[in-house]
Amino acid sequence: MIKINKGKEPVCLTSYKKQKFSSYDGLSKENKYEIIESLMKEQGYLCAYCMQRISHEKGATIEHITPQSTDASKALEYTNMLAVCDGNEGKGALICDKHRGNTKITVNPLDEKTLKGIHYSSDGIIYSEDSAINKDLDKVLNLNCSEVGLPQNRSRAKKEFVCELQKIKATGDINSLIKKFIEKYSGFNKKGQKYEYCGIILDWLKKHCK
Repeated sequence: MIKINKGKEPVCLTSYKKQKFSSYDGLSKENKYEIIESLMKEQGYLCAYCMQRISHEKGATIEHITPQSTDASKALEYTNMLAVCDGNEGKGALICDKHRGNTKITVNPLDEKTLKGIHYSSDGIIYSEDSAINKDLDKVLNLNCSEVGLPQNRSRAKKEFVCELQKIKATGDINSLIKKFIEKYSGFNKKGQKYEYCGIILDWLKKHCK
């Protein structure tokens, strides 16, 4: 999980909120499509929680950070919305928002303070030094679900990166090279995408940056 920087809300949402009796349930299919596309674009087409690749075709949906059942007044607030995966719904164990339901969580991809203590073990387990956030990651969002393969996928992404890094015959300061990779994996590729499971790669890089 990494920090998400919010952009401007889609014009369609701004216009719709001006309508009398506007509500989240009243959003048209077309408007929801545009909102999800905007959310995915600013997130680099990664699920805000598990960081696997998402798309309309893969069933990306809108997640409310503060659930509608908790505060309906925030249902149409763009700053309360994230794009997430399909939660593995209908395919076995649930993850992300589908596993969370309406449970209140402390971890927030928009709030860097809640992300600072998040790290990854050598076998891809995500955890936090904060017990409340660790519960959010492991129990509420089920981000260490082996049945879905999340730890395995994260571990594989890290190993593939380290393998590629070892092939580079760096000259000069290795720390400078690591900093360049931190910049790369914090950003977007030429397709406007962030790198899948980049959180574990960034965590590894920062641990090795002196």
